[in-house]
Amino acid sequence: MLVEEYDGDLGRLFAGETTAVRERLLAINGIGPETADSMLLYAGGHHCFVIDAYTKRIFQRHDWSGAEAGYEDLQRLCESALDQKPLGDRLDYWQDYHAQLVMVGKGFCRPRQPRCSECPLKPLLP
Repeated sequence: MLVEEYDGDLGRLFAGETTAVRERLLAINGIGPETADSMLLYAGGHHCFVIDAYTKRIFQRHDWSGAEAGYEDLQRLCESALDQKPLGDRLDYWQDYHAQLVMVGKGFCRPRQPRCSECPLKPLLP
């Protein structure tokens, strides 16, 4: 698809409004919301926060969201909470914040045998 429709040009694939580019990516078989948003944030330079299993688990365990919160709910929560930076600085900020959630999720907030007593977010536990 990238080669046939966009001549292998990622710039052309990611060109346009975030919503339109996201729909373009979601229309590709095998690409879901998390993958599309990862591509948008990291490869496409779009302001689209990625919600993954680490984010869901961390937010639920810290009571920052309910268990019923869906992908879009968590995405709106993160995007609204992290929009205080000027637009020019926001992309790096969101990428860094997401990367830190991944590191905490991998190292501490694991699905089984979490390491809550050692976690850097321990002071934020309910």
